[in-house]
Order: sequence, then structure tokens, then C-alpha cells
Amino acid sequence: MTTNPGTTLAIWHGYLLGATGSNIYSRHLIRAWVRAGHDVVLACQESHPDQFAEIHDVVRLVHDEETGSVTAERRAIREPEPGHGRCTMVVPDVHGLLPVYVMDRYAGFEVVRLVDATPEQRARYARDQAAAITWVLDNFAPDGVLINHATPLPAALQPVLEARGVPYAVKVHGSELEYALVEDPSLAPAAAHALTGAAAVLVGSGHIERRTAELLGASCLEGRVVTIPPGVDLTDFQPLPEGGRAAGHAALVASLLARGAQQAAGRTLDTSARIVELVAGPAADLVDGLIALQGTYQERHVEASAVAELERLDLVADEPSIVFVGKLIPQKGVHLLLAALPQVLAAHPTARIVIAGFGPLRDGLEALLVAMQSGNEAALDALAADMGRLSGEGGSALLHLAAWLDELRQLGELATWLATCAEVRVAERVAWLGLVDHEILAELWPLASTSVVPSILAEAFGMVAAEAATCGCVPIVSDHSGLADAAAVIERGGVTPVRFPLEGEPSDAVPALAAALNARLSLTAEEAHRQALAARANVAAEWGWDQLAALVVERMTGRHAG
Repeated sequence: MTTNPGTTLAIWHGYLLGATGSNIYSRHLIRAWVRAGHDVVLACQESHPDQFAEIHDVVRLVHDEETGSVTAERRAIREPEPGHGRCTMVVPDVHGLLPVYVMDRYAGFEVVRLVDATPEQRARYARDQAAAITWVLDNFAPDGVLINHATPLPAALQPVLEARGVPYAVKVHGSELEYALVEDPSLAPAAAHALTGAAAVLVGSGHIERRTAELLGASCLEGRVVTIPPGVDLTDFQPLPEGGRAAGHAALVASLLARGAQQAAGRTLDTSARIVELVAGPAADLVDGLIALQGTYQERHVEASAVAELERLDLVADEPSIVFVGKLIPQKGVHLLLAALPQVLAAHPTARIVIAGFGPLRDGLEALLVAMQSGNEAALDALAADMGRLSGEGGSALLHLAAWLDELRQLGELATWLATCAEVRVAERVAWLGLVDHEILAELWPLASTSVVPSILAEAFGMVAAEAATCGCVPIVSDHSGLADAAAVIERGGVTPVRFPLEGEPSDAVPALAAALNARLSLTAEEAHRQALAARANVAAEWGWDQLAALVVERMTGRHAG
């Protein structure tokens, strides 16, 4: 397989370069391309390109809608390493509008969910993107373009690319399927038409291929769909060397301190103190009080107390530890993990839990732990019924949590469960890190016994699980969608099954996750080590970034021979 170093490639991405799946996918893809000697044009809205070593220049575009003209302001950041290609980040002028799939806050943008955007907003966004791709074609003449997400970018770029005869591929990530096309089927015809014109439609798993066919029609995939999962950087993600636990912990602490020093506005213990007050107050006011806390700190930062929390839990000690990495939204199922902790801590009282992520449920999840430990049944019911409102996306109930609490009541076991929560001091066994980057995750996962990916809604691929496994941290994942595809590879070679079921009654999810965690944490040290090595070898054999990135080049440029 060859990809002709010296090829100019473009990747069109509507968002940033950190924190979420498609952002991280884009960053790692361009890193692999630059290493292979390709020149890369990356279109995105990243606000801090200087932080990314693979970006060498930045060009900011200004689009005058009245005249259609585009002007550019270029800034050099650094020179490429010898033998590497050059990456130029181009920032399309979107006039401040950022259509998203999951509601979030982005400084400097008018953020609107794609399904809530007006026809005028959608049309303006499409015109801005078309103007930007025209400028890129005029100034860089890429050999092929990779467009992230099936909607809205492919439909905006397709007319320009087809008129110029430039091949393109579309990467379906999955968020656009579940959070846009499911809610607004009117987006489907334009998306399907754009996929029909692609040289290839790239999917990360069989699940995403099936969902794309269901939502857009199988005809737009015929003869062009290719399964290429995201990759794992095997040099970045590695297990701890023997005897390296203390040094690994010291490196993690140093990295957190360095990030925290740059991010003084992160969440502090003052917010935690306010949450304790809210949980102790009227249950009817709890969620409104939590909503009032939103925006009072920078959630996209390392939390001010992150290092103190880690040191309190003593990750240097070789005791069971569980990590969650991901966005703190209802769909990611973090509340399932927290609800499972009493059963896990009863069996493994020295276990520690680390939550690495940010999102609108951050304060609500801490309130959940406080309510569990204090035995506040009314607060628990209020959170189960209404915490989802923190996400700003409509629905309010956390169905699996509510069903679990109802099940405990019906069995007459709620008081016993709450007593266990208090006995194991469940809230005190959890450390919160805030938003951390891949460099920190590469230091965190090797210190952990297992990583948990308890997503409730479908995932395109289990990349977080694969990266954890590469660090020797065998994951536990929901048994569905792309997570199941990733788990099937990780489980090869005698690795204890890493999946827990979510398809039964909603009340079954919490005990199923607890059982899976207890099984993983109960392995002998020798067997856990053997399985960790096997899981890493499984990932390395399937998902190394360099070979996968080369496959993407072949498909997006139309050079695939078969």
C-alpha cells in the first residue's frame, strides 16, 4: 500500500480539535498524514491552533456575502519536522454561527443545534463553507477532500467539488445520525445526494453502515461504503513499565498542574460546596439551582482541585481503580457508573474512581453522589426525573436511573442500598479532573484497572475503549453499536468479556454494569496483567493509525484499485 508522499490532502471539519470524537479523529488523521509526507489543509474552527504541534500555518478567511469575495490572513506558527509534510489550518468565515449536534457552549460563537437552525441560518452556513472550499481549491489544489459528518457539510461542498472534478470522501461519525437526522428527516435528501457523489463513504463500524442505510437509504452507499475504524497512536498510548507506577503518577500530576496553571478559570471547590447546600435544600428547587451554576466557571478546563483529588485517592497505591473518559451528557451514561458504585465498592472497598470529562451534567452528577451518600431519597428522585434538563436538549428524565430506584423500592431494598452508599462513602471515592487532553489520558489510563464506556445511545466506534486497552487498561463497555464491534476485537485471546447488556429492562443496566466491573476487578494480578497485554496486542493488530490513514488517502483520492 502506498499513498505517494507529496500528495496534497484536505480535511473539512466544522468544529475544534479536542475533547470529542470527530475532533480527535481529525487531529490524529492529520498527524499521520503529515508524518507520511503529505501536505494537508485542515478546515476547522479551532481557536488555539498554536497548541497543536502538527499545525504549521493558520489562514483566517473573511467572506463578503454581498460580493462573494474571500480574503485571507495568513500566520506562520512553526516549521515542519524534516521529511514531514506541512499542515495549514484554514478557518472558514461562518459569521459566528456554529451548528452543532449536541448543545454546548463555545466562546465567540452563536451556537445552535442543527435541528433547531432556521432555513436562513442553514443556507448562510452552506454559502460560507462553499466560499471557503472554493478558496482552498484555488490556492492549494488538493488531490482529494475528506468531509466529516454526513450533514451539513457534504451537501454544502459537493457542488463546488463536482464542478472542479475534485474527488471527495465523507466520513460518517454517528453523532449526525442520532442527534440530527433522526430528529429532522428533512435533512436526509441533501445528505444522501452528497453521499451518492462521493468517491467513498467511510464508516467506523458495521453499526454505522447500517444506521446510515436506514436513515439515508442504502442506494447512497452502494459501491462506495468502506469500513475504516479510527486509529490508535501506539506510541502515545502505552502501558506502564514494570515498577513505573510512582513515576507514572508523578508525570500525571505534573501534566495536570501545567494545564491548570494555564487555565485559572476552571471549576473550584466553591461549586462543590454550593452543591451540598442545594442537595440539602428543597428537592423541588434542586435542578433549577444546578442550572443556575452553569456558566459560573470554565468547564473546558482542568478542575482546580484535580491534583488534590488524585492525591487524596492515592493512585500510586496498586489498588483497584476505574476511569471514565468522555463528555458528561445523559447519552454517555455516566450516571449508570455512579449508581453502580455502591455494589462495586462493597466488593472492592479500596477502589478509586476518576471522571475525566466536561459537560452540562457535571454538577448534577456530583449532586447525585452527594444525595446517595447522604441518603437523600427526595433529591435522588428529583435528579432521576429531571437531571437531563441540564443538557438543554429537551428531555429531562434519566430513565435507567429512575427505573433502578423504582426497582429497589419495589424490592424493599432502597434503604439497604442507601446505607451501603453511606458506608462506602461513595462521594468520597470519586475524583473529577475536568477536560483533559490525550497527553494526560495517556498518563491516566496506564494507572487504572479498567475504563468504563457506559454509553446509552449508539456510538460510531469504541475509540475511547481501544485507546484505554492500548494502555493496558481493559475497558468495560455497553454491548451495542460500534462499542460492541470494538469489544469483539479487544476480547480476543482469552480476554474476559468486557461488555455489559443494555437491551433488557432499564432497571437491569446498573446491576449489569456493577457485575461486569466486579468481575474485572476480581481477576488475580497475574491474570489481569496477561489480559492487559492481550488486549493491547489485539488493538495494535487492528487499529494502528498510520496504516488506517493511508487507507483513507486511497479512498478519498479515488486511487483505490479494487
